[in-house]
Amino acid sequence: MRLLSPLLALGLLLTPAVAAAQTPEALVQAIYEEGQSVLPKEKLSLYYSRDLAAALARSQDSDEGGVGFDWLYDAQDAEMTGLALEPIADGPDGSLIEATFNNFGEEKVVRWELCRRSNGDWRVVDVTSTQWSLRELLDLPETYNC
Repeated sequence: MRLLSPLLALGLLLTPAVAAAQTPEALVQAIYEEGQSVLPKEKLSLYYSRDLAAALARSQDSDEGGVGFDWLYDAQDAEMTGLALEPIADGPDGSLIEATFNNFGEEKVVRWELCRRSNGDWRVVDVTSTQWSLRELLDLPETYNC
């Protein structure tokens, strides 16, 4: 019996949304389709920059189980409706996507900063609201490794 190669096994984990995420908006949409900020470690690298994926994996393993709230929805609990994604800055190597939605009837705005890797893939390098930055919450420097 042949074992699956690691690359093939990783390919089986890709959801159609991730595999089709050729734009920054599509990548952020795929993350929201996951439905939660805590993901299996093997999926983190599909969405996030190398350093952010590693920091998220470490935070999920901690006794606190993350950053203390669901930063995907900028809230403790989530009942999201009306998700809209809008690019507010876009370039060949980076993009800023603004996600607006209602959570339990309260309007929320979460911004997603993305980088483009040399192979053309997009990855999230930071997620922010008016009150926090995910990189800061995870004690990461402002500079990143896409």
